[in-house]
Amino acid sequence: MGGARHPGLWRRVSRLPDSAIAANRALLAIAPNDTRALNNLADVYENLKDFARAEPPFRRAVEADSSIIVIFNHLAPDQFNGGRYDAAQATLKAR
Repeated sequence: MGGARHPGLWRRVSRLPDSAIAANRALLAIAPNDTRALNNLADVYENLKDFARAEPPFRRAVEADSSIIVIFNHLAPDQFNGGRYDAAQATLKAR
């Protein structure tokens, strides 16, 4: 996953999801296609069980670099857990 260096630590700080969201959004304001920041932001939402908010950054990460298969592997379960079964199936077929 390419792009600018970023505060990846914030993705892992589960007790501070608001800080993780803010840190990744700040990076995305500078580097809007940074796949790590997009994936990290989506991970935070996914950990909060907010699947509807997790899907757009996962999708943007796939659009930014579709060669990173692991993002597909994150997007599909998010879609499935959000009740979007057809979308999850399509994502798995696309990878």
